[in-house]
Amino acid sequence: MAQGLELEESLDDLYGVELGDFVARRDALARELRAAGRAEAAALMSAQRKPTVPAWIVNQLARRNRREVDLLLDAGHRARDEQRKAVAGKRANLDAALEQERSELRALLAAAREIAPDASAGTIERVSRTLRAAAITEEGRELIARGRLERELDPPGFEVLS
Repeated sequence: MAQGLELEESLDDLYGVELGDFVARRDALARELRAAGRAEAAALMSAQRKPTVPAWIVNQLARRNRREVDLLLDAGHRARDEQRKAVAGKRANLDAALEQERSELRALLAAAREIAPDASAGTIERVSRTLRAAAITEEGRELIARGRLERELDPPGFEVLS
């Protein structure tokens, strides 16, 4: 197996564990990499930060609800395109695109409540903000696709329309 691929698989493993197990698993993976003579990979592993609760929930959604996450990302991309058209005076499909995005977001928030039934309303709101940001920014799309968020994302301002 290629060394870089092995690190990627280890990172996927790390961000898929229960939040309370994150630090112990990160440290164990770093030790394994160091023992295998992979000092640089071990340093990268050791540098991984434990996700916030909302980021961890989004990471789990990316793993457990991949189809729904993909639908949200597609809907967010369409909504962003329609918003750009609306700025140019062509509003034809904006309302439908925004409603589709809201619908996909509602489905994922229901799944988030199943993943973390004890999460507060504030935590679920931060999950919602992160999902919305991921749906409309390239950086967010990349991070959620990998399921390796360390912290929540904030939705962008008007610059997303440029």
